[in-house]
Amino acid sequence: MILSGCPILEFLKLDYCDDDLRVLDLRNSLRLRTLEVIRPFFSGHPSQVQIVAPHVRCLKLENSLSLCTLVDLSSLAEAKLYNSSHRLQSNIHDPLGVTVQKMAEMFEKLKNVEKLTFGSNFLKNLSLPELRSVPFPMFKIKALTLETLFAEDGYVIPAAIEKLLQHSPDLKKLTLNTRTPNTNPILWRKSRWEAELKHMATSIELLVLSFKYDTEFNLRYKSGMAYYCVFDIPLYSVFFTK
Repeated sequence: MILSGCPILEFLKLDYCDDDLRVLDLRNSLRLRTLEVIRPFFSGHPSQVQIVAPHVRCLKLENSLSLCTLVDLSSLAEAKLYNSSHRLQSNIHDPLGVTVQKMAEMFEKLKNVEKLTFGSNFLKNLSLPELRSVPFPMFKIKALTLETLFAEDGYVIPAAIEKLLQHSPDLKKLTLNTRTPNTNPILWRKSRWEAELKHMATSIELLVLSFKYDTEFNLRYKSGMAYYCVFDIPLYSVFFTK
């Protein structure tokens, strides 16, 4: 009733709505462009939510790894997927095969977006052995943003990143938001940051070049404590900036 009374609504955020939310029908919200749905991660009986939002251009889902069914998102251009925990989240009544199927259906609905963002925990979930069988469609992504963490013993590319790059033939720009679980500047010296960043850049460079042929690579970086890097493909650069 509230939504039907807001015909000029452009942004909607549903924060920790769970038990009473079954169908989110936004067909009458003609001006709605951004939708955020955040589900509680720890819930004994999480409900499935069907999302019907044909006018939405940007969708953000958090803790919805297998708990949202995307029915109609025909205008979607950008999607952001996050989890608040690296542990696998699913309906406790669903066998693993059903979770894999739901993930495959979600990706099929997102395959035509031009911008896609994956949080670090979401990537960890996708890299778990239980979900490596999830089939990926051939995405039409042009700009892909991935959050990835440094590890204590060096950076290892998550399996999900490699799989995403394999299924993104139209990719033009890859952005990595990088951070470490311990950002204490006393424990993480500047030299160590730079060494880890360079190792990560080299790893990603080799991976990208294995999928993209006749490309050039130029590395430039500035020192700082918080970094992101940008790959422009096929002629791309990597930037590490504050």
